[in-house]
Amino acid sequence: MRLPIYRNHYANHVEYVVLLRKGMAKRVIGAVVAVIALVTIYFWI
Repeated sequence: MRLPIYRNHYANHVEYVVLLRKGMAKRVIGAVVAVIALVTIYFWI
């Protein structure tokens, strides 16, 4: 009886990790875009 519960918990954990990684990826992309924009503006002026 314990195995399905454990399996479900594991699936939820994996889903959480995937969502966390997606969030991190978005933050990293956002940071890179912001840095490029700042550098472009700095050299433009």
